[in-house]
Amino acid sequence: MIRDPVVRYELSKAALYQESVAQAPLVVVACADFEKSRSYGERGKLFAIEDCSASIQNMLLTAHALGLGACWVGAFSEEEVRNLLSLPDHALPVALIPFGYPDEGPRPPPKELEVKSEKW
Repeated sequence: MIRDPVVRYELSKAALYQESVAQAPLVVVACADFEKSRSYGERGKLFAIEDCSASIQNMLLTAHALGLGACWVGAFSEEEVRNLLSLPDHALPVALIPFGYPDEGPRPPPKELEVKSEKW
């Protein structure tokens, strides 16, 4: 969990200067931990990434339920994030997730959607 504005700015640089990473009051760097999944052999790396991805989705759903804004940021330099945070080799940064209160709300979806079906 990154709250330091200087570190958030450096993370935003690693993430192609995505402003939300620098501006959000909190950025979570979600990492897959290959050390914890090594008992599953080579397939354990996949399990670690899947577990990390599921936890990211749960964070996004929880943030939405609480009225917070959050975004899954996957476009970043893994090497830069790894160096900036001194991550160990067994930790793979999967996503940066900026959290904060949104400046604006999304437009509501249309109440009715027209569905056209084709006869087979």
